[in-house]
Amino acid sequence: MAGFGKRLIHHYLLDTALPYISNASVVEPRPHYKSGTNCLTSLRGEIARRPGFAADTNQTFTGNVSRIFTWQRWNGVRYKVICTTSSVSGASDIWKLQIGPETTYSQIFTSAATSTAFDFVVSRNYLFWGNSAAMRKWDGTTIYTWGLSAGSAAPTSSSVAGGSISAVNGGYRWRYAFGSTTSGHIGEISARSTISGNFNNLNQVITGSVSPEASVDGRPGLDQVHIYRTADNGATYFELPNSPVTYSASWSITDSATDNTLTTTQASLPDQNEPAPTMRGLTFHAGRLWGFNNDLVYFSNFEEQINGVEEESFANTNFFSFGQVITGLAVIQRALLVFTPGTIFRIRGDSLLTFLREPFLNRMGVTSVANIAHGGGRHVAWLDTAGTIYTTDGVGVQEIGLPIRSDLAAIDQTLSSIAFHSDGVTNWLIVQDSGQDRMWVYDLDNGIWNVPWSIGGSAAHSGETATGVYSMLLGRSRRPLILDTAIFQDLAVSYTAGLRTNLMELGQGKGPGEVGNLEYMAVERNAQALGDVGFLQDEDVATGTYTTIFANRQDPPNR
Repeated sequence: MAGFGKRLIHHYLLDTALPYISNASVVEPRPHYKSGTNCLTSLRGEIARRPGFAADTNQTFTGNVSRIFTWQRWNGVRYKVICTTSSVSGASDIWKLQIGPETTYSQIFTSAATSTAFDFVVSRNYLFWGNSAAMRKWDGTTIYTWGLSAGSAAPTSSSVAGGSISAVNGGYRWRYAFGSTTSGHIGEISARSTISGNFNNLNQVITGSVSPEASVDGRPGLDQVHIYRTADNGATYFELPNSPVTYSASWSITDSATDNTLTTTQASLPDQNEPAPTMRGLTFHAGRLWGFNNDLVYFSNFEEQINGVEEESFANTNFFSFGQVITGLAVIQRALLVFTPGTIFRIRGDSLLTFLREPFLNRMGVTSVANIAHGGGRHVAWLDTAGTIYTTDGVGVQEIGLPIRSDLAAIDQTLSSIAFHSDGVTNWLIVQDSGQDRMWVYDLDNGIWNVPWSIGGSAAHSGETATGVYSMLLGRSRRPLILDTAIFQDLAVSYTAGLRTNLMELGQGKGPGEVGNLEYMAVERNAQALGDVGFLQDEDVATGTYTTIFANRQDPPNR
């Protein structure tokens, strides 16, 4: 650059991985990108065209792709699972694709009651899902109800003469619970029977009602009835030695056990093994499954469990009320964050005795669970209702959205989502908005934002699709897409890329009387040719009209 007195003033940008700062002043002197599109910074200090997105399947779904999830079973089989929602049909559907042998998704579940998207969580080699209307679990083959309800009626007893038991202290009571040999779960205990009264040398035939789940999903897995009895005038229920029996609509069992032959296996307490309540925003924390609905956060059993499977049992006292609508949950370093639109709470502790809920942050809430990203349990990021990005380690909080606040202000938060993505080369936080068809990528290694990318979507997810291979998946155009670092097209359509730096001083900074002219500009690049190079003086670089200097380009000497 030619400065005052024809002295050359040079600006060297040896590291072109500059931050994108749309929120900067026009005269901000720090080198940065004021505007641009579809470019990517790297740890090597370079700027490059960003990678493209290819179709993950040739299918186009009738509903929007609202959730994407990846899951590996203990046997190594991996799945991609998506949830599509439709405001037209009012339904929410779940589709699966087994990675490797399958190339198309198949529908495995539908919830016609609501178009609220399903959320997913993994535990005990099952994939659990819920959307505040339907709660299910899946083992890769069969879909089961999430938990087993109590029978609708208390058991009844009828005497059989010539038996082996007697009652002299007032008599016996019975309870029963449905069970599954597949999962080992024992469901919610029934109401107690009427007391038998005293009797001599009789057996008792015990019968009960059918399962409420008998007509749901063909009741897969429900195949047992466990029957429990007190001792004579006792209060604790012990399982009969000939229990369980095979479940049927007309099940019964003959009780001929004396008190000293009852097993030591106790029944669960009333309301302790209730099935999962209708909830969403599912997550795993402190050995329990958690979810929310309206202003309540629910959690499954753990150390209080007597029998059955903890993840399928929700005691009716296992909840916290927050008095305002809950929009998301996130696990962070021995704590669970509870998001509302205006406040973030924190639940600390790891047992019923140590759980403590407390306010964490005010006026930094979120509008939906899609606007919360989990960074491996040590960091959580979210797009708050005021339109900026925060991160926390569960103790402190940092705003990282300040450089692009002017961009974030235009996001439609009903159509946005965020996600962390790390594949061994890149380490990103992705914010995308299908309303503007834009994506913003925060480089966690460099600590800077990239210029926006001209692609948005309805869902974002980063997951392990093969051993050590992490893929970035995006819902767009009613289909799932996958990031492909070898292509520079989106769905086979090329996109342009460009950058605009901030204004740079042409002189020596000695006052308003100083003038300068652009003498030359040198750019070092790879074999990919540039489309144009232009310059601008004394204007807003994001909106001004540039003058091309491309017609005068030439290779530098001795290079």
